[in-house]
Amino acid sequence: MTTPGYGETSVHYYPEIGRWMLLAEESLPTSNRIVAHFAAQPGGPWSAAVTVADMGDPSFRQKYCCTTDDACDGAQMFNCDRTGFYGSYLFPSVQYAAADHTFTATYTLSSFSPYNVALFQTTFTE
Repeated sequence: MTTPGYGETSVHYYPEIGRWMLLAEESLPTSNRIVAHFAAQPGGPWSAAVTVADMGDPSFRQKYCCTTDDACDGAQMFNCDRTGFYGSYLFPSVQYAAADHTFTATYTLSSFSPYNVALFQTTFTE
């Protein structure tokens, strides 16, 4: 994984799904996003990136980005024009739903302007 601007990684093994999960920041010229990769072994091979949060995505911006220089509040906790993601750290377990072959990962997501740490969840399909 040699993507420019790639960092802030968190890696955890989840026995519930029998896989390793890597969560990382990927900073691109047009976007700052958090991506997930999966592997059966810690040395890989790792899956292609799955985007879990993207400051360049209009639906993410509408839901989570404040638009003024005032303090962000509520769900609009990031000033996406001034900040970037970092500190996307995985929690130690996932919620597995065998009936529909999905699992939900919980992780923190931080920003630096304004400084904020939020709890996020993303559901993946096996």
